[in-house]
Amino acid sequence: MIIRECEEKDLETIALLEKTSFPVTCWTLEQWKYEYFENPCSVLLVLEEGKVFAYIDFWILYEQAEICKIAIAEPLRRRGLGTILMKEALKIIQKEGVEQVNLEVRVDNEAAIRLYKKFGFEIVYVKKGYYEDGEDAYQMMKKGVQHAEDYSCY
Repeated sequence: MIIRECEEKDLETIALLEKTSFPVTCWTLEQWKYEYFENPCSVLLVLEEGKVFAYIDFWILYEQAEICKIAIAEPLRRRGLGTILMKEALKIIQKEGVEQVNLEVRVDNEAAIRLYKKFGFEIVYVKKGYYEDGEDAYQMMKKGVQHAEDYSCY
């Protein structure tokens, strides 16, 4: 398993993984191209045998960061890849001196909520009708970014 930054050649694969992971709210290839060109080093990938199986997308804006998306291909879910990706992203975020990290998550996405809570995120409020299908989202926040090594992988 290899973890590396996204390259332009990966964008089509990411867009396909996106479509299977977020069928209602998936980004198009054009949106991924924007993300890639406007936000360098913001997408980390997990590859095995050269194939992309997971990604995390985040933005760093001065003292704040935003986790935009995490997706893991179905055959590799529940194997700790989300934890690995969060650790790697938080290492980068911490190195940049970020003071606060934000994210939104569907209120019914229990696995993701558990992952985020494990990393110290707290639910701040509910965004009613946040998603295109009308579902609510939790706004979650983490203040003060610990060293990523402090987080257990399991």
